[in-house]
Amino acid sequence: MKRTVLIALAAFLTYLPVRSQELWEPFRIIGSAPELLTADPIGNFYLVKNGILIKYSASGDSLASWSDPSKGPITLVDATDPLRILLYHRDFNLIHFLNNRLTPLSDPISPDAIGISQPLTVAVSNQGGFWILDGTTRRIRRYDAQLNMASESAPLDLPSLKASSSIRLFEAGNWLCLLVPDREIRVFDLFGNFLRKLPLKVNAACFADNRLLLTRTGQISLYASQEEPEQTVYVWDESALLESALYKEYLWIRTPREVIILSR
Repeated sequence: MKRTVLIALAAFLTYLPVRSQELWEPFRIIGSAPELLTADPIGNFYLVKNGILIKYSASGDSLASWSDPSKGPITLVDATDPLRILLYHRDFNLIHFLNNRLTPLSDPISPDAIGISQPLTVAVSNQGGFWILDGTTRRIRRYDAQLNMASESAPLDLPSLKASSSIRLFEAGNWLCLLVPDREIRVFDLFGNFLRKLPLKVNAACFADNRLLLTRTGQISLYASQEEPEQTVYVWDESALLESALYKEYLWIRTPREVIILSR
């Protein structure tokens, strides 16, 4: 009897991800292998393709675009604040802020001007200004709109990282998250104080639906807390998943070949 129950339970648990996946249907494909994918909290999605930032509606209609080849490739996009979209150009160590029409809000900001010549990553701050992880001191700092340092973390014990690594900072509600790909996510408060490590080995992560949206090579899931199990969103076995973004009934996934929009 006990063995029968265990077999039935195993079959049920195996069946759950398949049922969640059946809710999603292919809706649209955007080809030519975009380099970056992200979304803002109000349902706009952003791709970087051949050095051009393109803004889309959730269903995949192009809304606006921006590029400035003189500043070099776009290394990072943070659309956490849809009215202040942050771009980072690593080659020239420049930060751009764009408005919701993808028009520059000001001249580019150079981290060199505040003594940071080797940022590991940057992120927008919803308190104003931006976060930056200094590759020399290994401290996370927040600078306000006047480039005054507003807060600073203790030095971080990080694995050996290159400036070109995919380490990422992003705000998630009342958290500041530092993603070290395929290792962990470190959580800080909005003053830069360390809170905890989450042993989540993922390729990418972002904030969606008041939870962390986690992208692994073959699966996308939502994470709320250490006390709750992850919720499987989608299982993928075609090729490696690089990034994903979610807004209500639309799920965008980036693979090495293309971006696929799913709807439910």
